[in-house]
Amino acid sequence: MTTENEDTKRAVAYLRVSSTMQKDNESPDTQRAKIIQYAAANNIEILTDGWFFDEAKSGKNTDRQHLQNMLKFALAHKDKIDHVIVYKMSRASRDAMSYMIGIKHELLKKGITIRSATESFDDSPGGQFMELMHIAIAEFDNNTKRE
Repeated sequence: MTTENEDTKRAVAYLRVSSTMQKDNESPDTQRAKIIQYAAANNIEILTDGWFFDEAKSGKNTDRQHLQNMLKFALAHKDKIDHVIVYKMSRASRDAMSYMIGIKHELLKKGITIRSATESFDDSPGGQFMELMHIAIAEFDNNTKRE
């Protein structure tokens, strides 16, 4: 869907499931539907070739093929992309350090921001704090499960 509205932002979307058994509230279909809903509500067009999905991959690091493909695509098309949209921040990462260095820093260098379809934050100081809190909670959850 292409629109002539200059206020329309453009994005790519990233989905991740940590196991092939992951169903219901974080299934690929649920993630995709929420991302589409969020994009429509916020005047964001998801590029047709801008969907990336890692299946049965951990969020503990950025060593995920389709995450890396998404980052390369976004950075190569920086003039066409305003945002990366995820279902929720734990789908992007469950490790604060790898998120900040491997994802956030890389995107910000090119003026691309990350958005969560289900968690509210923005680019304000408070919004940036909440973004990191979502990652920290995901990391805490992951570490607790590991124990």
